[in-house]
Amino acid sequence: MYIACAFNKKYLPHAATMLCSLLRNNTDVSGIYALHDKSVKTRHIRLLKNFVEKYRVEINFYNVDNNIFDTFPIVSSYIIYYRIMLPEYLPQKIDKILYLDSDIIVRKSLTSLWNINIEKYALAAVQDLGDVGNYFLRLNIPQNKKYFNSGVLLINLTKWRKENLHIKVLDWIKKNTDKLLYPDQDALNATLFNDWLELPLSYNVYEPLFLNPNYKIRYAEIVEDPYIVHFTGKIKPWMYLSKNPFKNEYIKYRQITPFKYRFPENFNFSIYVKYIVKKYIRKLSSKDYIFSNKISRKILLIFYIILQEREVKMLNSEKKRKEREIVIKLKNLIPDFKVINGPFKEMKYSELKSICSALAPKLLGTYESELHDLIEEICKKKYSTIINIGCAEGYYAIGFAMRIPEARIYAFDIDDEARKLCYKNALINNVSDRIIISKYFSLEKIDEIKLNGDGLIFSDCEGAERYIFYKETKNWGILVNKFDLLIEVHEKDVPGTTKYLIDLFSEAYIIKKILSVDDELKPYIFNCKALEIMEEKEKIELMSEGRGYQILWLFLKRKGYNKG
Repeated sequence: MYIACAFNKKYLPHAATMLCSLLRNNTDVSGIYALHDKSVKTRHIRLLKNFVEKYRVEINFYNVDNNIFDTFPIVSSYIIYYRIMLPEYLPQKIDKILYLDSDIIVRKSLTSLWNINIEKYALAAVQDLGDVGNYFLRLNIPQNKKYFNSGVLLINLTKWRKENLHIKVLDWIKKNTDKLLYPDQDALNATLFNDWLELPLSYNVYEPLFLNPNYKIRYAEIVEDPYIVHFTGKIKPWMYLSKNPFKNEYIKYRQITPFKYRFPENFNFSIYVKYIVKKYIRKLSSKDYIFSNKISRKILLIFYIILQEREVKMLNSEKKRKEREIVIKLKNLIPDFKVINGPFKEMKYSELKSICSALAPKLLGTYESELHDLIEEICKKKYSTIINIGCAEGYYAIGFAMRIPEARIYAFDIDDEARKLCYKNALINNVSDRIIISKYFSLEKIDEIKLNGDGLIFSDCEGAERYIFYKETKNWGILVNKFDLLIEVHEKDVPGTTKYLIDLFSEAYIIKKILSVDDELKPYIFNCKALEIMEEKEKIELMSEGRGYQILWLFLKRKGYNKG
């Protein structure tokens, strides 16, 4: 296995981290070819060379002359173009190379990737699902062709040299600088759109896949345990405030390299802010120092951050205070933690806790009262299988299990705490034997669920509707022939979701729309005997579901659609 990478002085520590992760998870690397610019000095090369050779792997360095890219658009550095030059710089004996960007960590063996046959293709890459603009219009690529990410490339060097592909890519850049959004990547796609093999997403899991909750749900299994993590975007794992889920893995490998991570994991941000402020105060007090606009902006930014953090703390403190007050009222009203009204009356909570939704209306039995008539209809229908996507602590999953004893319930939630609480609540209500609790739902797996009759899917997936429900699945026929659906639509989170779902399901289903009632109106529309003696303000507070905007539910009932 031959590996190529490219970096300048700024990205040297990240390149070292990438190589560290690669070499610790791969014992079959035959050689590494590193392209760099003149900012990388001899001492840097020596440090990296000594480190890599500890793994008994040879690393070769090539100093690239940036003058050839003088007329090219520059995003952050000319190193983005170095991957295009690999056929020219690498030895002729190397007929295939795996190129890896520096902002990557390798988590597993890449032997399976290296062994993919690309004899007929210029390269193999992963499709880019991020925001790449209307690439087919911008780059004149046919609409049926996909756009790949250039951070991980398995390159057929023989084909590149034979067809002078690197020259063609460079020429395309010179002629089309006005069209470029991601220069190297755009040029490679524009030139090779008909000459690349698509790789599984797991070989290049980039920022939108593990930070965008919608992609995170649809590609859950891939995102949870990828081969390669690619830190695209502006929020990099080496930034202290980064919330990247693979940040700690990056730090782990970085600490092994000669370019250790600057800040320890327990780095105190407030102490750092104080240090910066003191540093500039000392500069300002010096005789010859001129107070520049740049310095003033930095100081203002620092104090803005401090004030912003204080404001967030105050808001959180106020929110917690209100939550404590409501819990005290609930303990007085409902000491046994049993739901006192509604379709799931007598359902017991193991503790006064709800996940991502208001607890009080659930225990009062007024939660989503707009759906109560429909829930009664569902219970009379007696579905044999109910799939609850986004089960939280189990309000609906356990409620349906209690109301329909013959039903099998499949409850899914990506939140670990939600699943644990759902199980505890299922135990205390004696329905744990009929509820299967899992982390991820996928349409690709519903054929594994054995149906003895009709099924229902009840979805509350926080804006991931279009990533959970889609027609391009082997199980579309099973879905539309076997399952009715009740979907809470998160239009505010993902605009266009309502139209997407109606267009997707209108051929196969009769669609009923149900709108939520504003919190302020609930006490006047839905009765709750336990609150009769309370003032209107207190009723609103306890019945409030805290959304702040109107919700739409779609109840989709099958038409008897029998197409595959």
